[in-house]
Amino acid sequence: MLIEEIDLSGLNLDYDSLITSHQEKYNDKELNYSIEDCCLIRTTNHFPFGRIIMTPENAYALYRDLPNGFDDALRGLLDNKEDIKRFEIINRLRRNTVHFTINGLVGNHINGDFSNRAFVILEPLKNHINDEHLDTLRVEDTYFTNNIELSNETVIVIKSDIYEIIKNDPLYADEIKGYKIYTYKGDDETKAVSVVLNKLGYDSFLVSAHGYVDSGNPRLPADMMDKFISKYAEEHSISQERHFNSQNRYDAIEKQEESKAQITTKIIDYMLETIKKDQYDIDELHKIAKYGCLYKEQRDYLASFISEVGLDNLTGIINRVNEETLSIIEEEKSTRKM
Repeated sequence: MLIEEIDLSGLNLDYDSLITSHQEKYNDKELNYSIEDCCLIRTTNHFPFGRIIMTPENAYALYRDLPNGFDDALRGLLDNKEDIKRFEIINRLRRNTVHFTINGLVGNHINGDFSNRAFVILEPLKNHINDEHLDTLRVEDTYFTNNIELSNETVIVIKSDIYEIIKNDPLYADEIKGYKIYTYKGDDETKAVSVVLNKLGYDSFLVSAHGYVDSGNPRLPADMMDKFISKYAEEHSISQERHFNSQNRYDAIEKQEESKAQITTKIIDYMLETIKKDQYDIDELHKIAKYGCLYKEQRDYLASFISEVGLDNLTGIINRVNEETLSIIEEEKSTRKM
């Protein structure tokens, strides 16, 4: 159900924006925040079909990467460095978390580019504050360790041109009827989200990788909201550990690296079917598959082995392994549905 198209022309919202009643309370030094004032924000290219936001792992999300150790070895063999993409393997993304900010859209930072995504999901925090899968509560990164089921209060902000494309698409048509939708023209989703937050009765804050931009100044509302969230998390024994340093992240990386090593080993074994090597060489190649090239001699040896096999043959092997990987994933998905 389309609610409103936002006109962002002429708006300068490069600052925190309070709703009128909160601005009056702030002026009178009576502003206090509660969970009712908190809204989860998620920017994504994936529409929440069935009112579910899935973790990448549960959604069988895929990513592409080069096999362990092949990066430098291939770059030394290729005249056209763009050609390296044909040697990428397909792998499962093993992240089992769903991430949100609170009352603001996070800006791009060294760990991620969050701009120009198709959808921004707004969901009241109160509906999930007691969720058993709520792992960490932070203004710049609140995350859950399982799928999120959205409430009937969910709002989705969509670029106007994208909305025009999907509104009559059978895949989306019935789904979008169940949401409150705001659309906007242009590329400034941060301003659009700020406007929508205020329309919904929430204050809007500028968010960086480290928290609210204006947090740290006790005279400002951003610091007041930040302190409220921290105090609430402490009082309710909710972790405030950054995901970047969390065991959850390390476990996900380890699972991905194990999967990558298995795929690389399969590629090496298929290469060994075309070029016979003695056991010492096989063991060395398997070490590379598991750990990558740790020193120059390994890189040079792998480059020599690739040359023996031939780049065209290697492309065929990687295509074969990718097909086998996709087949395994599809089998897992079908088994899971049964």
